[in-house]
Amino acid sequence: MSEEKTPWQIIADALQAKGIDVFPPATHKRDCMKPYVMLKQDGIGQVLGYSSDRVYFRFQIYVPQDNYNLLDEMEKKVKDVLDNDLYPFILPSGSQEPDWFDDNINAHMRAFIYHITRRRKH
Repeated sequence: MSEEKTPWQIIADALQAKGIDVFPPATHKRDCMKPYVMLKQDGIGQVLGYSSDRVYFRFQIYVPQDNYNLLDEMEKKVKDVLDNDLYPFILPSGSQEPDWFDDNINAHMRAFIYHITRRRKH
């Protein structure tokens, strides 16, 4: 019997199929040498009046210290996959954080959130 893929796996596989490096949280601990995405589930919220939940996913894009200009390009690549290859499975939440510099890994970071809707089990 084959196991079903989790939403995290489906999203990561789609990004990786387009040549985007994807890591789960707390697994990429060295200096950022090339762009990548850290993908994590970012909570669950009830859809009011429905028997469904929204599962949120945070996409954190990292680019090397000297390549801040690559953030826009990486964001576009990731969102192209989400908006074209994975629509309507995953949708934008409209939430995006300001860019910041992570001096632990010498990288600029940009984060945004998308969500999926799933039926609640009764």
